[in-house]
Amino acid sequence: MDQTVVDEFVVLNDKGIHARPSAEIVKCVCASKSKVTLQMGGLRANGKSILDVLALSAACGSRIRVEAVGPDAEQVVAELLELARDMFGVYY
Repeated sequence: MDQTVVDEFVVLNDKGIHARPSAEIVKCVCASKSKVTLQMGGLRANGKSILDVLALSAACGSRIRVEAVGPDAEQVVAELLELARDMFGVYY
């Protein structure tokens, strides 16, 4: 049965969500069976589309709302929040 999970994170890395963090987000979401949407202000992005994620142009300090709908929604949201806490694995 599908579940809906909503949470949010703050972008911690200095350069925001650029190409490498976007790729990590998409890699995480594509491994999921759930539909994941990221939202910043009035902008919405399909979590499985690197172009959508990049188009958010999320800078450091941006608040991103994550909504996942599907059988593994809770798991994918938890993984995305952990990625954000880990600054998407990008260190400068």
